[in-house]
Amino acid sequence: MVGPTRLYMLPSSIYVSILEDGYETSPILSDAVVSDVEREVLISDYLAGSLGIIVEDFRNGVWRIGGDPNGKVRRSYKPQYW
Repeated sequence: MVGPTRLYMLPSSIYVSILEDGYETSPILSDAVVSDVEREVLISDYLAGSLGIIVEDFRNGVWRIGGDPNGKVRRSYKPQYW
């Protein structure tokens, strides 16, 4: 789809945290932006940094959380569409 689209911004409307392998980050208050064309959940680099996400390999989806022990890596999940 090419052309204008509409985005709906809901300031300070959701809390986001990581729940992974029994580990949970502290909730971060975040804005939500809803698109009428995008169906995949996306997060900004600002939110990723606030959650402590450290990217090891973008192409292969390898990441970790700042508090993870050395050598601990995590893998991205398949896209979830809403």
